[in-house]
Amino acid sequence: MKLYLVTQKIPRKTYDYFDSVIICAVNEDDAVCIHPSTGKLWDDDIPYEKNDPDEVWARPEDLVAEEIGVANEEQAEGVILASWVGS
Repeated sequence: MKLYLVTQKIPRKTYDYFDSVIICAVNEDDAVCIHPSTGKLWDDDIPYEKNDPDEVWARPEDLVAEEIGVANEEQAEGVILASWVGS
């Protein structure tokens, strides 16, 4: 598995949201689908269409994943570190 830095294509100009997350995933497509607060892949519980632009994270198509390393063999898929911009 690889490590990815996932960021929003268009940064928000507000506060109280995740601005980036480091994810361990098999590939870039999976990395942008892992939600920083739940660590789970997007599913019917958090459908893309219901995500309001003012929510704390973005839809996968509004994210970019940059490969930053290779995970060790023990590392599980999911969130390694999430960055929160608060008030």
